[in-house]
Amino acid sequence: MAAGPAAAADGNTTASLYTASATGACLGKVNVGVGHYPGQAALSLTSNLYGVGPCTVDLTYAFAKRGSNIRKTFVRHIQGPGVWGTSRDVVSPGPAGIYDVTVTTNAPHTAAQLMTIDIAPIS
Repeated sequence: MAAGPAAAADGNTTASLYTASATGACLGKVNVGVGHYPGQAALSLTSNLYGVGPCTVDLTYAFAKRGSNIRKTFVRHIQGPGVWGTSRDVVSPGPAGIYDVTVTTNAPHTAAQLMTIDIAPIS
């Protein structure tokens, strides 16, 4: 399956944040992104957590459709220490339109830059 084309209203579609772990003793950097898939969005993430012993942190992608009350979140679980990532993870945040996407963790972290994606209808 091929990824859908980028839409004209896309803004920033990648961001980075620094986070502590929610369990264990780790710190690290997480690179996140949103991409296109026909009528949906594709999430991506890579992380590298440094520390001792097992550690975990949950990463939440929050989609908010502009001009509506449509909101949807998707949580991904990261384990460390070490490198962790996903391939393109396809999700359905709602109907076609422009979405602002924020990413947070369930532990102390720096704010990631806002991402924007224009999800086109399936044609």
